[in-house]
Amino acid sequence: MNSSLKNLVFAIGSVLLLSAPAFAHPEDGRVGVELESANSVQAGKIHLSFDLVDLVAKKLLTDQDVSVSREMKIHGYVYDSALKEFKHVHPEYRDGVWGVDVELPVNGDYRFWASGVLASDQEEFKGSVKLKVSGGLPANLPTELSENRTGADGNSVIEVSVDPIQAKKPAMLMLMFSRNDKTTPVITPYLGAMAHVTTVPDDGDSLIHVHPMETDSKDLLMLHAEFPEAGNYRMWVQFIDGDSLKTVALTVTVNE
Repeated sequence: MNSSLKNLVFAIGSVLLLSAPAFAHPEDGRVGVELESANSVQAGKIHLSFDLVDLVAKKLLTDQDVSVSREMKIHGYVYDSALKEFKHVHPEYRDGVWGVDVELPVNGDYRFWASGVLASDQEEFKGSVKLKVSGGLPANLPTELSENRTGADGNSVIEVSVDPIQAKKPAMLMLMFSRNDKTTPVITPYLGAMAHVTTVPDDGDSLIHVHPMETDSKDLLMLHAEFPEAGNYRMWVQFIDGDSLKTVALTVTVNE
């Protein structure tokens, strides 16, 4: 469907659109995600086609409505309900629709988030929709998260400082890079920053912004975040060490 026709349909039928099962819940924020592709898919290489809907302006967002943020217009995040599968992708706008290919070999219930910045007022947005993947490898069994502030991808190791975190208060944590073989990490920018951090609570129902800030040392970053509730949070840290993209899953516990 071309962009003009879709905008007409949206203007006429916005109430029906908001109740569609593949549409993001309004509490996700100002921008919702509406899948054009099916939300029940076969495992493997999947193409996700979707619309971004400004729930305030009641319009479909094109690439002209979104500013470049961290080198991309849209950042997409896909993870399963067990918080073991994770993909960070970058949808593009073509022929009146947003789309991206993502490899999902493992069965399970997934959530897809689209995050960006509105060109009109530079407001950050995020919207999500659920996916069901079948026909692939057995789904991961749900496990209760427990605090684990150290992790590795190959030879690259990261550690988050042991500073206590309190809900609804700003937290400042240190993120330290090292290597198992004791050589010095060679950390270079990834998407315009020295690291990219994606954080979700143990139920996976929200996306928490964590902003890495550089220090005088390339082996040390400061993470600034505010966690809305107590509980355990999965934190995926992505960075480039020695020209290789690394992804490390950590868990932090947030106190009342």
